[in-house]
Amino acid sequence: MSKHQHTLLQREMILRAQKFLDAESVGYGEKLAALIEQLRAALDSRDLAQAIRTTDLIQGQAGTFGWSLATEVAGWFKRLLNKQKEEDINIQVNDLFLESFDRILTEQIKTECEAAVTLLLQIEATLKHIKEH
Repeated sequence: MSKHQHTLLQREMILRAQKFLDAESVGYGEKLAALIEQLRAALDSRDLAQAIRTTDLIQGQAGTFGWSLATEVAGWFKRLLNKQKEEDINIQVNDLFLESFDRILTEQIKTECEAAVTLLLQIEATLKHIKEH
């Protein structure tokens, strides 16, 4: 059997998995919105451990359900939250990422596109500005 041929059982399993992912991806925007609210609540209560767990969850799920930009932003934010555990909570940085997640949702920016590139460049420029001041 070549590496591209699957047994009937394997093909059925792949089809079931794809159907599940397709069904879940339709409503993932609502699930992502709920996770962002959970993240916001964790940050409001200064619970960095919970905020990191939530960004990790977003990072793990979003790409699977077609929101690869949210995966990228969550990974970036998670790294910065881990730094905040060692240093101090940076409200400006946290607000920047929460606003970015809000924008991803409201503009439905799922994958690489002009709006995604613009958002990532704005995050980068704002972080540089925050660092300088």
